[in-house]
Amino acid sequence: MLYLDPFAFFKDASRGPLTARQFALSYNRVMRWMLIAATLFLGIAPSEALAAQASFFIYPAAAFALGSCLAIAVTTLTVAVYLLLGSRKQ
Repeated sequence: MLYLDPFAFFKDASRGPLTARQFALSYNRVMRWMLIAATLFLGIAPSEALAAQASFFIYPAAAFALGSCLAIAVTTLTVAVYLLLGSRKQ
């Protein structure tokens, strides 16, 4: 069920002491790129279906695809930098 819940990686910012709520809100703001990337990726198929019907929808389909590609590239780069900075020098 964790894979089907897009909000599983976010923290509840409405409960707990003030410092915990502030930390959760800050954490959620940092992690919002996940929702943006997922939205862009999920928007490709419907916009491609609309583009097959009318040529006007080619631009939204291209925008979703470009945004999704950029999100994947940034995520890959972030993971690579994280792994390289976390490795020990020998």
